[in-house]
Amino acid sequence: MARSLARSFASTPQVDVAGITVSAEDAQHVRHWVFCDRIMPDRRRCVRQTDHHAPCRPADDP
Repeated sequence: MARSLARSFASTPQVDVAGITVSAEDAQHVRHWVFCDRIMPDRRRCVRQTDHHAPCRPADDP
C-alpha cells in the first residue's frame, strides 16, 4: 500500500519517494524502507524495492 501511495504522489515535488518508510503502529521507532535508498552515480535515487536483486535503476530509466 505504501508503494502505491508513494507512486501516486511521485509527481509532487515535495514528496521524496525514496525516503518513504513504514513501521508498525506500536513500534514507530522501527522503520523499514519501502524503496532502495542507494544514490546512483548521477545523484538520482534508485526506484526499485528495498533489497532488490537486479541492478539499481534511476527514476527516469525506461
